[in-house]
Amino acid sequence: MFSVDEILKKASDEEAKAQQLVTVDSKQIDLTYDLKHLAAFDPNLLDLKTLKSEKREDYIKSLTRDNTQLVINQIWNLETKRVDNVITAVLPKQAIYNLPRAKPIPRPKPPTKWELFARSKGINKKKKERMVWDTVTKQWRPRFGFRSIAQQKQDNEWMIELPDQADPNQDYFAKRSEERNERVAKNELQRLRNISRNLKLRLPGTSGILPNIDTNNKTEQLIQAKNLTQKSNASMGKFIDMDSPKKLPRKRKNKSKKHFK
Repeated sequence: MFSVDEILKKASDEEAKAQQLVTVDSKQIDLTYDLKHLAAFDPNLLDLKTLKSEKREDYIKSLTRDNTQLVINQIWNLETKRVDNVITAVLPKQAIYNLPRAKPIPRPKPPTKWELFARSKGINKKKKERMVWDTVTKQWRPRFGFRSIAQQKQDNEWMIELPDQADPNQDYFAKRSEERNERVAKNELQRLRNISRNLKLRLPGTSGILPNIDTNNKTEQLIQAKNLTQKSNASMGKFIDMDSPKKLPRKRKNKSKKHFK
């Protein structure tokens, strides 16, 4: 059994041994250290003769080992602390060099129409948990999507209760599926509208056919829809008599009739 003093002495010896610096041959020009990124920059000139000789690999390994040891010595000169019985160094928060990014900083996404409306009305979105407890199967299931509680309930539903004035001969299972597909298509169209609004683009094939939400000029929309429908055939409207714009009738002046005797 070890005593408390022996354990503390052993820990202090290990800490002193870890902080002991390994000496490296001095360089003509000191290295520039960026300890936040654990990097060092060596401005000293390379030995070109050794690089071109057979000892090229040994020279590169020796140079890399010495520079790495210099970086480690600089790290142990920093403030140290013990985390989970392991000695760690506190790296500086300020960097010497700002390393370039591989890609530009992503721009913040513009808010959607619903987000603008919710912000104006003071509506705060509460994020629900993805997994919920299923009391029937006694296990966790996703709230929406594949193998969710809602999907399982819909799959196990074999009867739909109809109101008194409903048509009993109509297939309400098919009607519910059709309504769901319509909602999905509507949400997809709204998503594309948000993207086109943010990029200041117009959806292809919707100019004049679908109503533009951002304008109230219905006459202009009808004219555009008319021009598109007249050319929406295989011949691009070549053999169709286009409606010429209506012109106002000319006003005739009352001329006095001349009578000849």
